[in-house]
Amino acid sequence: MVLRKLLNLPTPSPEKQRYRFVYVSVVSAAAILFGIFQLFSSWHDYRMLDNSPISLTIEQAMPSPESTPQEPRWVKLTGLTEAPCSQVIRDEGTLRYFVSDGLGQRWVLVTKLTGNGGCGPLVYPATGILKRADVASLYQLKTHNMQDPSSGYPLMEFEPGTDPSTLQLFGYYGLYLAAVGLTGLVFSLVKLSQLKPSPPSRPVSPLKGVRSGSNRPAAMDMQKRRI
Repeated sequence: MVLRKLLNLPTPSPEKQRYRFVYVSVVSAAAILFGIFQLFSSWHDYRMLDNSPISLTIEQAMPSPESTPQEPRWVKLTGLTEAPCSQVIRDEGTLRYFVSDGLGQRWVLVTKLTGNGGCGPLVYPATGILKRADVASLYQLKTHNMQDPSSGYPLMEFEPGTDPSTLQLFGYYGLYLAAVGLTGLVFSLVKLSQLKPSPPSRPVSPLKGVRSGSNRPAAMDMQKRRI
């Protein structure tokens, strides 16, 4: 309000203010839901990890399509020797591409920072979090027209350089986002409650200006009759 007065800006109407605060309420509610989901999913995955990484080959990590674990694991992974690099996603400083074992049976979607090298086989042993590809990753592959090359085995995700502290950071990010969304929601609801309802507009009678003019012909007729 002070800045608006200093800049001599017009005050928006109550209808525009109400629309803005409703919009802020919807965005804040969405931020709260996403933050809570991020917080609990990160905490769930964090509890599944061991205190130290497990040394595994890709064959040990994915013994068969039926017995491949679903929960995330903190591993030192070897055996991913093939990287076709025919399908690559570059988005917001990250690089995502497929790697596989020597037989092309077990496929893993690798996610790493672009500063850690380009597409290619991993430097072994590669330490990071291995898990099944979630819905968000599968949706991203679909939006980028990337075909899942896995045959029989479930598609896995591997993020080199990640550890339990990474999931803790994601959990804190979800908590922060939920707190910011809650603040915005409370602020917008308070502002909405303080807005006064706009007064109803008074209808203007269309006959007001017609009556004065319509009486003149009648008066003239009366004068003619008297004459």
